[in-house]
Amino acid sequence: MIDYIIVNSRWQSSVTSCRSFPSADVGSDHQLVIAGIRLKLRMTRKKKAVRRFNIAKLEDGKVASAYRETMREKFVEATRTGVEDLWKTIKTIYTEAAEHRLGYRDRKTTHRWISDEVLLLSDKRKEMKASSYVDDESRKTYNYLTREIKRVARKCKEQWIIDKCEEVEQASEHGNSHKIFRTIKELCGKFPTNIQCVKDIQGNIIQDKQGIFKRWKEHFETLYNEQNPTDKTVLATLSSTSSTGVKDFLTEEVAASIKRLKKNKSPGLDNITAEMIKAGEEVSVDMLHTLCNEVCREGKCPEDWGKR
Repeated sequence: MIDYIIVNSRWQSSVTSCRSFPSADVGSDHQLVIAGIRLKLRMTRKKKAVRRFNIAKLEDGKVASAYRETMREKFVEATRTGVEDLWKTIKTIYTEAAEHRLGYRDRKTTHRWISDEVLLLSDKRKEMKASSYVDDESRKTYNYLTREIKRVARKCKEQWIIDKCEEVEQASEHGNSHKIFRTIKELCGKFPTNIQCVKDIQGNIIQDKQGIFKRWKEHFETLYNEQNPTDKTVLATLSSTSSTGVKDFLTEEVAASIKRLKKNKSPGLDNITAEMIKAGEEVSVDMLHTLCNEVCREGKCPEDWGKR
């Protein structure tokens, strides 16, 4: 046995077991070694991941029409009393219609270029793992499968990159900048954006951690505590207004606001995107027009609007 797990003497009593697994297929002469270590760690609450709706389906006219019809049916049956109840009803309508007609986006998986051929070769190599050390012929077959897996995987990855480059070219021809940057990010991955050092007022580089914190504190204190001159006498010249004369929002105003919403933006806590609101068309206008006027009449907003 040539593989070991090194443990500090402080944690030696925490090791419950340690053994090798010759049957594990790792494509190497080394054997997989697993150790069981018992530790007492502080429990941390894991945040529940929010699943995003598959808004790409809204580009299909039939899906968008069905989505809009579902919203219309639910809004006709809904009660419309009070700001809080009205907002919860509208949020439920968007959510249920999206779940029923759009569904959720698939979770991203790594190594998208791995094909069925590579997986089949991996299964064959796994079967040969047990007999790879019986005779020279078995060893040669095992080594051949290992080389073949690497060759086919490399070929699949190259073809995947070519396909992605073609997608970028097509998106560029159609002026779809969102798809261009999304595909490039998928190809290149994420780059670290952490700043390891900053400069002080004189331009000297600060590398120690405490000095960096102190410099950021000085920067924000200077940035946000600047005193601007104000003329408070202007307030006395303004005429007093009364809330009793406030008129309701017009339907055209709400429709214009929805039209100006930008696409491809992250949703808030309600998980409702701009694409979902726009796809509702006249149904979204009716719902939000009713909600805005109710907010104006009661003089308060839903509690969800103040959350982050």
